[in-house]
Amino acid sequence: MVAAFFSSPFNDIKKITGTQNILKKLIEHVDDWPQEISNGTVLVIVKFLDYALDTIGNNPSAVDAFMYRLLHSADYSMAKFSVKHFIDFFRGLKKIETILAGVDMPANFKIHIDRIGHLINAVEPFRQMAAIEKDENVPQHKSLYFAASVRGNYKKDVQELIEIYSRLDAWYSMAFAVKKYNLHFPEFIESDQPFIEARGLYHLLLHNPVPYHLQMSPEHNFLF
Repeated sequence: MVAAFFSSPFNDIKKITGTQNILKKLIEHVDDWPQEISNGTVLVIVKFLDYALDTIGNNPSAVDAFMYRLLHSADYSMAKFSVKHFIDFFRGLKKIETILAGVDMPANFKIHIDRIGHLINAVEPFRQMAAIEKDENVPQHKSLYFAASVRGNYKKDVQELIEIYSRLDAWYSMAFAVKKYNLHFPEFIESDQPFIEARGLYHLLLHNPVPYHLQMSPEHNFLF
């Protein structure tokens, strides 16, 4: 998602300043951002949603879970492993929602936070997984219940939350970079002529950069 932002930059000042406002708000919370969700977490979830898993009942009992583990050992292992990542995912989303629910964010960001809160609170298995603590033991039948839920009636909801998280993570990554490298947001002025001015400009990836001033205008339109 970060790559998409950079490969298709906005050409509308309102959209650019809107993103700036989102990042300015997020900078205040980058140190609070939950670490439960990684790229590996999302990859496991996506793979599990498309995995050819043998059918699990909608609400398996402890006996059902024992029999499933006995008769479908490979699929049981896959389900148990994947559910741990789903739990991390929902717990992380809940923390993000808790951190940002009361923050005065732009509407195009807040809609995602509100949607996270709605889905986690409205979908019972999501709510239960979000409440499970790190390293907490999950009974076999509960793991299978969660596995059946995310692949069954709530698959589209999971996919929607993955899409939402991808957007939030992209904004967070940019906010983190702004804070870490002490970057500055450009200011825009109304002008009939193109004009760019930067002071103390340098490349982030150089170890010992030499900052320089830059001005591009109809009078100064050549850069070497």
